[in-house]
Amino acid sequence: MRRRVLTAIMTVTTIVVLLFAIPLGFILERLLDERAVFALEHRADLAARNIDLTNRADPLDASEFPRGPERFAVYDANGARLTGTGPANINHADFSATSNRDRTIEVGPNLVTTLPVTSGETLLGFVRAERSLATIDATTRRALAVLVLGTVSVLVIGWLIARRLARTIATSTQALRDVAVRLGHGDFTATAPSTGIGELDEVGSALNATAQQLGELIDREQAFSADVSHQLRTPIAGLRTALETELAFPRGDPQTIVRESLADVERFEQTVSDILAFARSARSARATTVDVTETIRETHGLWAPKFEYAARSLTLNSSTSTCEAVGNQRLLAQVLDALLDNALKHGDGPTTLTVTSNDATVTLQIVHSGPSDHDTGNSGLGLALAHRLVRAQNGRLITELHQPNPSVRIVLLRTSSRGSNPMAV
Repeated sequence: MRRRVLTAIMTVTTIVVLLFAIPLGFILERLLDERAVFALEHRADLAARNIDLTNRADPLDASEFPRGPERFAVYDANGARLTGTGPANINHADFSATSNRDRTIEVGPNLVTTLPVTSGETLLGFVRAERSLATIDATTRRALAVLVLGTVSVLVIGWLIARRLARTIATSTQALRDVAVRLGHGDFTATAPSTGIGELDEVGSALNATAQQLGELIDREQAFSADVSHQLRTPIAGLRTALETELAFPRGDPQTIVRESLADVERFEQTVSDILAFARSARSARATTVDVTETIRETHGLWAPKFEYAARSLTLNSSTSTCEAVGNQRLLAQVLDALLDNALKHGDGPTTLTVTSNDATVTLQIVHSGPSDHDTGNSGLGLALAHRLVRAQNGRLITELHQPNPSVRIVLLRTSSRGSNPMAV
């Protein structure tokens, strides 16, 4: 790719430079020729001013001619040379051509101009000046050589710049390609480097944003799988036990177990929907309001029989009949399910579920007595899920698992405190 970019840049650069250099060369050559003609005519005019043809008794002095590479000669009105270097006579054709105007022509290897000298309307003679074309051509060649050298220098500088630019573009493009390949292979930590090229940096920023979004999406999907597995494992085991018990000891009405099972299945579906919605967009939980007292009572009614079946008790303490907080009823129920499931599996003794509130916050606390194996790392995914769900509701989850009576507190904002955040740390 680097070679293709370099070739393309140099091709365009060469065409542009030549399109300017070639016409400029022709123009420069023409300007130098015109300058040589002008200089020769000017020198002839100076020579004509220094001689006096009105007094033939006064001999002409060739030392009066301007010094330089030009050769001068003076002719009378009939074209006969009086002094200087030049042909002995100017022929009739030359005389006729130059009698009323300047005439500059190439004569052999020389550039020649003939200037008439007049006094009023009377033609007194001519001044002839010539200069070797070789010196004029040498000057032209030197100027053209400088032009060619400048053109080559521009092309060399252009090549150096093009090579550096081609290397930068090729390297940057290769880096973007490598990032895209890593993304395609599932490496969402790949980051496109900054290249200093605006367009490529925009592509790199888009790739980085895509990688971040894909990584977050994969993380959420993986968390969803783990969370659903954690949340459904215990209820499914309970449903299985209920069905096996019904088969072993059938009740009089066979539809009872069907209705109970359908209720459990509906709860399973709701659990999957809630966690999936959270995995896709955790921000959706923050703008709603939840009746904490109602949610905790429903949760107590669901979990109290499970604690009773395990020969333990679950007590509800609530100081208010209605208490609203910023959050989401379904996600809060999932948090309580996860925490009570942990308390049932990893705790011991009576468990208390308490709701308290003040002007700014609502606090839900789960405390159980007796030993706990949280310290051994056996709390599973419950606490991690609870932390994520509480953060999604703009709340805090505080665990105190090393106390004699391990506890977990959920702190949510009161709806009247939505504009402030007293829990910020």
